[in-house]
Amino acid sequence: MERATEDDKELLADLLTTPPAPAVSVVKPAPAEPPKEPRSHQPRTNKKSTYNKCMDSLAYAGAVFIACMLWFFGASFTLEFLRWAGVNIAKLHYAQWLIPATITACELQLWPRASATWHKWAVWLSVLAFDVGTSFAGAIQWGAGKTIPLFIGVTVPNSGTILWALALGAGLIFAFIPEKIARWAVKELIGVWN
Repeated sequence: MERATEDDKELLADLLTTPPAPAVSVVKPAPAEPPKEPRSHQPRTNKKSTYNKCMDSLAYAGAVFIACMLWFFGASFTLEFLRWAGVNIAKLHYAQWLIPATITACELQLWPRASATWHKWAVWLSVLAFDVGTSFAGAIQWGAGKTIPLFIGVTVPNSGTILWALALGAGLIFAFIPEKIARWAVKELIGVWN
């Protein structure tokens, strides 16, 4: 073993006699807060003024009215087809409107979901085909050769592919769109005041 030199002895004596240095504490800086945006850029709350609620209500009520008018035209075309086919629905008076109302109820309540059985699919597709078909035929019966006073007047052809395409488009629109619009608009209208 080597002997300690004079320098080593002095270093050891110095270490033993010198008071320890104060402990250094490490302080983490606080995370910087993001700058606050001016008040006008902060998101608005869901609370609406009475004016906005009234305007929203009018808009959604207008959408419900449009849905009702589309349903009415589709129902009228279905009843027109049934009259043309020889069904005496005049005896039913206002109860004849239960026919398209029942079609609508079947389409809404039997709309197939992922768990639907083939029976439900069969009934729904049959009712849908009847709805589209009767609206299609009724639109042809009602509209062939008519001039509709829309904007500058639109004349529907007497026959042909254009008439069939217009009637098929009307049948599809009247079968699907009114119920979807009404469900959406009524839900939104209720939400305005809740």
